[in-house]
Amino acid sequence: MAQENHSIRINKYLAEKGVCSRREADSFIKNGKVLINGKKARLGDKVSKDDKVEVIRASKDNVYLAFNKPRGIATHSSSKDEKDIQDIFRYRAKVYPVGRLDKESEGLIILTNDGRITGRLLDPEFFHEKEYVVLVDQEITPSFLHHMGEGVELPDGYITRECQVWKSNPKEFTIVLTEGKNRQIRKMCDKLGKRILRFSVLPSPAVHAPKGGRVRLRVGPLNLPLSRDGLEAWRERRRETWHEREILPRSSLKDLDPALVEDFLSRAGLEGDPERLFHRPYGLIEYREGSAFLTRAAAYLFGRDPLRWHPRPGIEFVRIDGREERSGEEYNLAERIRIEEPVLRLIGRSEAMIGERVKAHVLQRDLFFRERFEYPSFSWKEALVNAVAHRDYSLMGAPISVWMFEDRIEIRNPGGFPLPFRGAAVKRGPRLSYSRNPLMARVLADAGYMKAVGEGIPRILEEFERQGLNPPEWKEEGGFCCLVFRRAPVLDESTRAWLQQFSRSPLNERQRRILAYARLHGGTFSSADYQKFGVDRDAAYAEIRTLVRQGLAEPLKKHGKVYRLRQAKEEEVPFAGLDWILRPLREKGHFALKELEIPPAFSPKKVRALVRRLVAEGYLLALEGGKTGRFAATEKIRSLPQKTESPLSTASAPSPGEKKEEG
Repeated sequence: MAQENHSIRINKYLAEKGVCSRREADSFIKNGKVLINGKKARLGDKVSKDDKVEVIRASKDNVYLAFNKPRGIATHSSSKDEKDIQDIFRYRAKVYPVGRLDKESEGLIILTNDGRITGRLLDPEFFHEKEYVVLVDQEITPSFLHHMGEGVELPDGYITRECQVWKSNPKEFTIVLTEGKNRQIRKMCDKLGKRILRFSVLPSPAVHAPKGGRVRLRVGPLNLPLSRDGLEAWRERRRETWHEREILPRSSLKDLDPALVEDFLSRAGLEGDPERLFHRPYGLIEYREGSAFLTRAAAYLFGRDPLRWHPRPGIEFVRIDGREERSGEEYNLAERIRIEEPVLRLIGRSEAMIGERVKAHVLQRDLFFRERFEYPSFSWKEALVNAVAHRDYSLMGAPISVWMFEDRIEIRNPGGFPLPFRGAAVKRGPRLSYSRNPLMARVLADAGYMKAVGEGIPRILEEFERQGLNPPEWKEEGGFCCLVFRRAPVLDESTRAWLQQFSRSPLNERQRRILAYARLHGGTFSSADYQKFGVDRDAAYAEIRTLVRQGLAEPLKKHGKVYRLRQAKEEEVPFAGLDWILRPLREKGHFALKELEIPPAFSPKKVRALVRRLVAEGYLLALEGGKTGRFAATEKIRSLPQKTESPLSTASAPSPGEKKEEG
C-alpha cells in the first residue's frame, strides 16, 4: 500500500472515479464485491494510485451522455443551498459526471455509469485534450500567454504541464489542457494576477466510446442507441463535417473581402446586413462575448488572404507531355501553375486557365469519317466545382490538383470518398444528398456555381450518356479521391439522334462509333475498320460478333470480314468529303490530282488512297481508266443532300474519252 498521506478511502475513490456513490460503494464493500489488489476490501480501507481496485457486480448497459452544463450548477458535493447537476438532469439510470466543472463554469461535461471510461478520460497519462474559453478581468498580455503555456506553479507546489494557449479577444483566451487538476485554470490565473469572469468549454469533434460499451445519440428528446457500425459512421461523419465549422479565434469581419461579399449577395439575390446573413442562416460567423469570429468556411470562401488560414487552399494545374509522368532524362513535365485564391474567386480563375488548355483533337479516319475528341466542358467544370466544395480541408498537406495528360484529365482531391459514396454508390447510384462541407456547399449553390447537393455526379453521368460516351472513372488511392476523364470522341447531334434507334441494345463506345462509321459508308464496315478504334483483331472480332448476335449487323458473305447493318433506318446523309476535293467538283465537275490544294495533313500517298476508295465506292469516276489522273463526280455523289444547294447538281462531268477545256 502507498503511504498514508498519498491515499484516500476506498468509497471516496470509487465515487471520484464515477463507479458509484459513496453509499453504494459502502454497500458493495459490505457484500464483498470490492477487491483491492485481489483481496476483499473492508470499510475504511485506503488506496493509492498504485493499487488495483476491482468491483464485482452484475453486468449492465453502459450509458454515455453529453451535457451542456449552465453556470450556477455544481457537479460534485453540492451543499443544501446549491443546485446539483442531478437536480436538473433527469435520466432513467444513475449517471455521474466525468471530471468536474466549477459552479461558475459552463460547457460540455460527460455523464456516464461506466467507471472504466471515467478513469481513462481523467487519467493524465492518456493526454486527452480539453479546450476551454476563458474571460478574465484584465487585458491579455504576451507575458501572460507565455507563462500559461510554459506551466504555472500552483499553491500546492505542482507545476502544470505545458499547454497550447492563444488570445482570442483583448480579455479572452483559449487554452487546451491535457490534464485536469482541481480548479486548475482558476488557480493558474490567480497565480498570474487575473480573475476569471467567465469560463466555458468548447464542443469537440471527437466521438468517445469505450470498447464494448453502448453509446446513445441524443436527437431531440430521444436517446437513440448506436450500433458499432453506426458509431463508426457517426464518428466519421462528425470528423468530416467538423473542420469547416471550426471558429478561428484570431479572425474578425475585417478578414473578409468586401468585393466577394458584395458579389455573392448580388448573385444570391440577397438584401440586408451581410453580418446578420452570414451568422444566420449561413452559419459562417459566430459570436463570442459580443464579437464576431469567422468559421473556416467563411475564411476559405471570402477571406482576403486564404494562405493565412490554410497552407494549400487552392488548385494546382499540371500538364504532362505524354500519357504517363516520367522522371530523369525522360522528364516530361510541361507546365505547372498554382492558383491560390478564396474559393469564390478560385473557381472562375481555374476554369478560365484550364479551359485555355483543353483543346479538341480532330482525327480524319478517311474522306468521309472523321472524329472529334474532346473533354465535355460541362463535365470537367462540374467536377472541378464539386472538388472545391467537397474536398477534405482538414488535410492541409496538398491542394486540389488537376493533371492533364495526352489522353486524359485527372482531378485529384485530398480525402477519400465522402462516407455515403463509398464502394459501389459512387459508380452509378441514386442521388445522394450529402456534403462534407455543407456550409460551403450552400454558399456555392446560392451563388450559382453548383446545383443542389446530390446533383453533381448524376449530372456528369447524364451528360456523358447524352453524348454517347463512356462515363468518367472514379478511384481512391493514397488518401485522394481521383476522377478521370478520358479524351473521348464526341458525336454530332444528327449522329446521336440516328443512334437512338439502337438505344435498347447494350453498346459500348466502340460499337456506337462503328455504327456511326457504317452510316457514312453505305451501311457497311470491316474488321479492319473496327481495329482503327484501338483494339486488336481478336477484340474487334469479339465485339463485332456481339453486334451480330444482337441482330444489328451481319456478314456480307459467310466467314467474310465485311459486315452490313441490319434493321437500321435508311437515311441519306450529306457527303462528308473535304472542301479541297469538293471545290473543283462544284466548279468543273471533275479534277486532276495535281490540281488539288492538298492540306499539309494529307500526304500525296494518302490522297491517292482516299481517291481510289472513293472510286471503288462509286462516288467518283476515273476518266480514261485513271491513266490521266483525272476524276469526275458520279450520280451517286450528286444525289447526296447538301446543307446548301450544290453546284454538283448542275455541273456536267465529261464522259470517258471526252476532253473538256479547263477554265
